[in-house]
Amino acid sequence: MQVIHEGHIAASLNRALGQNQRGDFSLLLAMLDDNVCENAQFKLATQQQQAEQADEAVLKQQLGVVDAFKVSADEQAYESALDQSYALNFAGLAMNKLVAYLNPPALSQFNDKGKIDQHVIDNLSVHARNRLVAAQQTQEQTTSPKTDPTLLYDILQAV
Repeated sequence: MQVIHEGHIAASLNRALGQNQRGDFSLLLAMLDDNVCENAQFKLATQQQQAEQADEAVLKQQLGVVDAFKVSADEQAYESALDQSYALNFAGLAMNKLVAYLNPPALSQFNDKGKIDQHVIDNLSVHARNRLVAAQQTQEQTTSPKTDPTLLYDILQAV
């Protein structure tokens, strides 16, 4: 059952709230769409979005803020894993946790941007999964060879 807005489950929400059924209420709330961008009647202009992203990137660079999680491993991720190993061997578990929190490991060990581990996909929100499926479908459509039935007919006529 796909719930688009609370009008579809209003009676169930009211009953769960009135009868103090916390489990049912939380389940129904989880079914609601939390991604406003998918249902918004307006969208930001791409120039405005690009300007905001550029400002955010400059600010992060000035403050030295690193991304919370890297998607794919790079050379720095492998060095960070080596540092975590040294910290565990020589300073114990507490130091290992500190090093891991300061330099979080990459979510995937592969450098292929098209390959995402299944445990990462399992932890995505429904909206992120929908975007991933849509992106994979468009990629498959663009990479699939286009067949021309008239060319096939010409080839068969030549034989």
